[in-house]
Amino acid sequence: MKYFLLFFLLVSCGDSPFLNKKSATEKNTTKSDFVSEVTFNNTNGSLRDSAGTEIRGKSYTLNATWTVGPNTEFENRLLLFITNENGARVDIPFDLDMYLWMPGMGHGSFPFTQSKIAVGIYEVTEVFFTMGGYWDLHIDFIENNQIVEEIKWPIDL
Repeated sequence: MKYFLLFFLLVSCGDSPFLNKKSATEKNTTKSDFVSEVTFNNTNGSLRDSAGTEIRGKSYTLNATWTVGPNTEFENRLLLFITNENGARVDIPFDLDMYLWMPGMGHGSFPFTQSKIAVGIYEVTEVFFTMGGYWDLHIDFIENNQIVEEIKWPIDL
């Protein structure tokens, strides 16, 4: 009888793996999407995207999807997609400067790594939130060391 009670006690504690169908990755991450349109009006008129279109005055869409996160416990990862007015992925002739800022606390976080993985697709890794709360993810488009446009996405952890 005491073995039955010990078995029952051990089995009844915690979440049942049979009732909770989510994987460990799904439990620890929250999928979120950001979408913003940006029009480059403050640029050199001769700049062109990778499709050969002059970018001045044209609208582009930035879409970001968390592949891991956002969370405060471990590294977060993000995919960033850039598309033109026709919905085709394109590269744009700017440097991207991305950073996190927590306006309520007046500080940022560690710099993270971004790398181009295909035309119009960038992977952002080593994104760490140092604490929970409201954060802004800034994406600056840089031409000749000048910010020509900025997008700010809110993140609440």
